[in-house]
Amino acid sequence: MAFDLGVEKMGAEAKETKEMAHLFFHLLEHKLNINERSELPTDQEIREAHEHFNASKFPTVKKNLCY
Repeated sequence: MAFDLGVEKMGAEAKETKEMAHLFFHLLEHKLNINERSELPTDQEIREAHEHFNASKFPTVKKNLCY
């Protein structure tokens, strides 16, 4: 019983982690204009975008999802 509950919770956590990763990638892709570029973003651009998301604590997430 406890094992089944643990597996169920791990499955839910894995799903949530996958959704968060997908959302972060989508936001990063949008922030860096990946689809409109001929070259990959630099490490510095990626670092700055990541810092932007960390600094915003996700108010930006809601705004960017509505575009």
